[in-house]
Amino acid sequence: MNPFAQIFRTAEAHGLYFGVSLPKNGVIPQNVWDSLHPLEQKIARTLQGKRKIAFVGGRVAARLALKTIQQDRLGIGRDSMGAPIIANPHSTLTISISHKSDQAIALINRQRHVTVGVDLEHLHPPRLNIASKVLTPTELEHWKQLPAERQWGYLLMTFSFKESIYKALAPMWKRYIGFDEAEVFPQTDMTATVTLKPTKNDILPIKLNARYIWYEDSIITSVTAQWR
Repeated sequence: MNPFAQIFRTAEAHGLYFGVSLPKNGVIPQNVWDSLHPLEQKIARTLQGKRKIAFVGGRVAARLALKTIQQDRLGIGRDSMGAPIIANPHSTLTISISHKSDQAIALINRQRHVTVGVDLEHLHPPRLNIASKVLTPTELEHWKQLPAERQWGYLLMTFSFKESIYKALAPMWKRYIGFDEAEVFPQTDMTATVTLKPTKNDILPIKLNARYIWYEDSIITSVTAQWR
């Protein structure tokens, strides 16, 4: 497969998702480099190795999404916490990016007063030892009661949702958000029940919506937070 080639796309309630492959080496083809916005090229020049590859891959995926809605003139910069942001104060678009070593995915949302988070996780290999770090006591008790064959998928989904929640809330909360600040219970209808438990006096969103989709052997979670 060609590096930075499109491997995934869909349109769901949370917006447009595009995924691209990432190369195993650090070579960025000239045509891929040329496809980036000048702002994105400027940021990429400050990065090295895998961080540079992941950054470029995320922006390539995002540019595919922007092109679909005729907004590819817009550049994607970074906010004070390093998260992707549309570099236009008049744009109502919000964006989130996630990547693994072999793939990057971008989600573009067009709703007003909404921030969005997306996360990509591979199903293999299982890592059951993360449960005590990721789950609250209530979540952990529920998880232990699941059949053994369901535990890893459920745990991975919960972890991924918490990553997406962090990304959706961080633009407003502007701080690190711990795993214990949200309780998540994935449902069989491709959604999740989320209860926020912030440790600081942060403004809560009016509405939080969590969804997931399976892509081959990967889970993609996304969260939208409505603020008005």
